[in-house]
Amino acid sequence: MLRKIHPIRDGVTFLPLARSTTVESPLYASRLLKKFVCPSEHEKAARAFIGSCQTFLAIGFSGRDDDVLDLLQELPSYSRFIVVGNGDAFGIMERICCRNPAMRAKCIVTEVHGGGFASLENTSFRELVAPNQ
Repeated sequence: MLRKIHPIRDGVTFLPLARSTTVESPLYASRLLKKFVCPSEHEKAARAFIGSCQTFLAIGFSGRDDDVLDLLQELPSYSRFIVVGNGDAFGIMERICCRNPAMRAKCIVTEVHGGGFASLENTSFRELVAPNQ
């Protein structure tokens, strides 16, 4: 169901549109930005966290967010990166690897589960993220 958006009441930021254009859904400014919209301490904490991890599980990530893709360039060597997608997991991993060509040099192990959560039905979370333990 479409509804007209009230810019002030709904807290929506619009791009300039042609005068004859009617806006039926909000355009959020954060989707237009190519960087994080958070305090710098949060970004620093995220970078430190990524640098200290060895196993990464990406669920619901399209591989199209510049800010996150830039963060992923800091993946540690010999870490493991798992993508769970619903039919598009290989494309997601391809976008991540294209943006981060150092993944091969860092010997990062990539794993793809393309059937969404259904493909993980018989796998426990512990087996997924720590298969050698």
